[in-house]
Amino acid sequence: MPKLKKLSVEYRKRGYEGLTRLIAALIRASPHLEEFGLTYNWLPATTKKDRQLEDAIRFPHHHLKVFELSCNYSRISTVMVDIVGGILENCVVLEKIIVDPSGGHFPIDDREKSTRRRRAKKQHEPQVPQHIELVIL
Repeated sequence: MPKLKKLSVEYRKRGYEGLTRLIAALIRASPHLEEFGLTYNWLPATTKKDRQLEDAIRFPHHHLKVFELSCNYSRISTVMVDIVGGILENCVVLEKIIVDPSGGHFPIDDREKSTRRRRAKKQHEPQVPQHIELVIL
């Protein structure tokens, strides 16, 4: 996918199997990718969490400017922090990270949306440098 500029992926899986390797493979295969959106629909894990994230996503990427992460933030997830951290570490021209903590297939009320926004903000604000715009939807 050498000429690809924008990519959106919906990942629906039970547990964490393969998510980090999928992200790494897609970004590596798209050297000129400028915008990458990931919708992550998580179901309770049936196996151990994939802790190989650091090895899987260690790669320099010189074109990705916008990363969008949409997932269910009904509870604090270190996987999401790890994914954003990996993107921050490896995507050298990144300008914006967009997080939609209300992603997923189950409807939620306004109170729950607000709670998820606060959780996502608490998770990601400390890790995102000031020169990168962080947008919590």
